[in-house]
Amino acid sequence: MENPFLPIIADKDQKLIGKKLEDSKNLIKEIKNQKRLIIILGEYGSGKSLFVDAIKDTFSKQFKVTELVCYLDILDQLNKIAETKGKKSLIIIDKLELCINNEIFKQLVEKIKELFSKGNYIILTSTPETKKDIEKAFGDINEKILYLVPNLDFEETKELVINRLNSIQKNKAIRSLYPFTEKEIKEIWSKSKGNPRLILMLCASLYESKHKE
Repeated sequence: MENPFLPIIADKDQKLIGKKLEDSKNLIKEIKNQKRLIIILGEYGSGKSLFVDAIKDTFSKQFKVTELVCYLDILDQLNKIAETKGKKSLIIIDKLELCINNEIFKQLVEKIKELFSKGNYIILTSTPETKKDIEKAFGDINEKILYLVPNLDFEETKELVINRLNSIQKNKAIRSLYPFTEKEIKEIWSKSKGNPRLILMLCASLYESKHKE
């Protein structure tokens, strides 16, 4: 039987829920008000990519979207963008934590500021422990948003689980935790501390065990 909790990473059809959905709407409002540097911090599996996707979907027609990961060639890629003429870009740099303690970080910050000064919009994603370094690096930019992705509360966890279970149901109107119990989901929520990826991992394992019984 198909396991609705696989893959454990967010797919293109997964949506933000609960407080995160409201937060994403507020972020988009701030961006429309010219907050052009968006810093999204969150643990691995917390849902940072869903926020990025929501922003990207909103502005993809307005800007040229470029998605990058913070590897050693990041400066070369940003230099190419800086040399490109045309409409302004929405530049997404994922996993900034990989460069924080790297010798290129200072150069990277200067290049990001250069692109920002030219009117581009920039999204940076990183982990919470890099918050102080990032605030220090970009402290001179006022038009920025720093957002810490929250983990899910219990009700949001139930909604996530029900949405995944519902994805393999023929009758989409049925919204149930079955084959799980509310007690089992509460234990999963407690163990995962509300991290969506850990919730899906634990649910995937429990789902498999229930269908072997």
